[in-house]
Amino acid sequence: MALVHDEALVERFAAALVTVLPWVAFLPDTDRETFATEAADTLRACASIGRFTALADLIDNWRNTAEIWSDPSLAASLAAEVSTPLDQPV
Repeated sequence: MALVHDEALVERFAAALVTVLPWVAFLPDTDRETFATEAADTLRACASIGRFTALADLIDNWRNTAEIWSDPSLAASLAAEVSTPLDQPV
């Protein structure tokens, strides 16, 4: 529990993740902290049942996000204003 509620520990955990999962470096700082928190929560939950599929899925999803951030043009196009609202019929 301390890892999730202690910001300094989350930052250290996030820094350690960059060593183990180098693609984490492509995530913006806020996403890196969110990933570290989610990974800690998920790791704890997975350990409690002895099954780590959810952790693998979480890592895959965040790796996909890091892949987008690694390409500045792709990240910019996805962050750009949507000219046509997505909730309107086409």
